[in-house]
Amino acid sequence: GSLVWASYFGADDALSSTIIRDIAIDQNNNLFLAASVASGATYPPSVAAAFQNSPLGADDNVIAKVAADGASLLWARYLGGTGVEEGVPSIRVDSAGNVVYLTLSSSSDAPTTPNAYRAMKAGGTDFYISKFSAAGALIFATFLGGSNDELLETHQLAIGPQNAIYIGAGTLSIDYPTTPGAYDRTHNGNGGAGTGANTNYPGDIAASILSSDGTTLIASTYVGGQYGESAEGVAVDAQGNFYLTGATFSGDFPVSPGAFQVVRQGLVDAFFVKLSPDLTRLTYATFFGGSGNEAGRAAWTDAAARFYMVGEVGGPGAQTMPTAKAFQSAYGGTTDSFIVQFGARLAPRSPSNLTVQ
Repeated sequence: GSLVWASYFGADDALSSTIIRDIAIDQNNNLFLAASVASGATYPPSVAAAFQNSPLGADDNVIAKVAADGASLLWARYLGGTGVEEGVPSIRVDSAGNVVYLTLSSSSDAPTTPNAYRAMKAGGTDFYISKFSAAGALIFATFLGGSNDELLETHQLAIGPQNAIYIGAGTLSIDYPTTPGAYDRTHNGNGGAGTGANTNYPGDIAASILSSDGTTLIASTYVGGQYGESAEGVAVDAQGNFYLTGATFSGDFPVSPGAFQVVRQGLVDAFFVKLSPDLTRLTYATFFGGSGNEAGRAAWTDAAARFYMVGEVGGPGAQTMPTAKAFQSAYGGTTDSFIVQFGARLAPRSPSNLTVQ
């Protein structure tokens, strides 16, 4: 097809680095960008002065709205305080056309709104969630976290029924907030050398649902084993079931009866988890991998409740990852991607019956 439009997006500060990490599109095909900016860059003068046009800290996040035809930057603003806002944000548009933004913040002075779930940072680096109208007005901003660090790697945000906000990521905090009756209210352990430290998977999974107005933690639970893991892909179906994929170093990562793969095969395996809408039950959970190293990176679920995950596989033994009905059944070498579909009927199956229609 032909090139419809293309544009640079960045500032004229030679010291700055602008990276777009995520994108969302509204019903009118306008684009919303989640970006990070390092150093004291400023936006072009076309950005309305009503918005925050100067970063407050060394690293701030940016939210921007671009017209559907690419001809104009409709609005943009910095997000953050005088500390560091990490460069791994996620962005989604809800059914009302409002924009939800998820990032990490170490700023004790990042702005929050009245009645926010948490007005102050709990410690370390916390999740920082904000919502904006289509016109760029701040609807709410809140922290969510424990006394240690929370962890993000983009695409860890989803919008569910009633525009509730679903977050599936990682935490090192033993006091990350959980809710009564949640599947697991106890932190299971953080990884050390060779078991998660200094990787994307050093702690436990934090799975949380925040109300659409940012005032209430509807449900929140840990998921994990004695070593390191984290979610990197999240999805929500129409009933509010919460799907997660990522990677785990824990041999005791929880799996469900009749899971596709009940034993971790490599040093680190991918996983697939399905939690009930109220996060009180682990409906289904399985390892996925061979004797190499696999990590689930992003997730999706369709209208038939089939679950899709994509990720990466590498290392010695990477060629042993299970495949089924594959358009590429042989490992290419070095590091490959993988694509997996699980059927809606989550029941015991062999690798040859991995996809259930």
